[in-house]
Parts: sequence; structure tokens; C-alpha cells
Amino acid sequence: MINQYATVNTSSGEITSIIYPPTPMTDGEILHDGTKVVQTTEEITCSGHYYTGSAFVAIPARPSRFHDWDWDNKVWDNHVINMWKAVRKERDMLLAVCDWTQVADSPLSTQDKADWAMYRDQLRNFPQWNSSVTDWDALNWPVPPNEWV
Repeated sequence: MINQYATVNTSSGEITSIIYPPTPMTDGEILHDGTKVVQTTEEITCSGHYYTGSAFVAIPARPSRFHDWDWDNKVWDNHVINMWKAVRKERDMLLAVCDWTQVADSPLSTQDKADWAMYRDQLRNFPQWNSSVTDWDALNWPVPPNEWV
């Protein structure tokens, strides 16, 4: 049998490393950095599990890129602030790629320019109109004029 051990932060349950020493370690030993050595035969990973003090538990799948694992409460925490930073960045990029539609020498007709201007207004107002949304997948982005999609 392979000697497999996890080093665990005793206050949070976070697995800080998985080690395979050539000689057995002492199960329950506290290392110099304050982590606890826990022997295991389970297949675990540092980012996919935590330790309860008596068992390893799998961390559920990350709901979105804006969620961070809360080690104290053992739940995914939705960082809405980070989502809204990403929304504004996406919105700014969408505005930038259609700047050409509003310049004086644009080849667009007056109606097409007006359609693009309306789309750009929708993009500018997008964060305000969706301020209560906390999930990226629930965002309803404005659609650019059809012939240009």
C-alpha cells in the first residue's frame, strides 16, 4: 500500500497538499506550519475536497467563474462585484467594436446608423437595467441590428 497523506489546515479544513513520503508519517501529526497530517486511501485533490475533522468531502462543482469557495461556511460564494466588473468589460468591448458605425464617414444609411445608435444606448444602459441580476446566465444582452450579427 502506498503511503498517502494530506496536510490539512485545521481551522478551515482546506487540503494544502497531498504527499507520498517514502516512509510512513504519523497520522494526526501537526507540522511546523500548523497543518495536520491525515492518512488517506481515498482519491482526493487539494482543490476538490476539504476535511471535516473525520472525513474528506468533495467540493461541489463551481457554479460560475464568479464564485469562490468559502472555507468557513463550506459553500460557493457568488462574487457579484466581480461579475459586474466582467459585465462592464464585455459591454465596453461590444461598444468599441461598433464605434465605426457612428463616425461621419461610415458607409451606413441614416436608418442603419440610428439602429446602431439605439443598440449602443442599450449597451450603455445595460448595467443599470440589470442591476438586480446576480447570475451571468440570467443577463439578457441587447442584440445588435440583425444584418450585422
